[in-house]
Amino acid sequence: MRELEAIRRDARREAVYGVVEAMAQAQKGIDLAERHKNPMAFIKGCELRAKLSGLLIERVEVSTVDLKGSLEAARTRVINVTPQRLLCAELGPAAGQAVNGSAD
Repeated sequence: MRELEAIRRDARREAVYGVVEAMAQAQKGIDLAERHKNPMAFIKGCELRAKLSGLLIERVEVSTVDLKGSLEAARTRVINVTPQRLLCAELGPAAGQAVNGSAD
């Protein structure tokens, strides 16, 4: 991890781009959004400045999922609707009798 940070630090030094420059550019974006009355761009600029300053930290969590188990659990929650049941629901009990071949 230290090696990666050293590489990043060297790259920033060579590019002459760091937090100060990024904050300045984000502020320019905020100012532009304010002039053009674009609230979403304004909020995104504020969000970027908060991330750059360390006030807002995104956390990413990677976990494994039992896909087979999840699919089985989902199948138990599915309502079994056959065409006959659909027809009965739409047309009423008489349709069910016609499909079953029975008549009252």
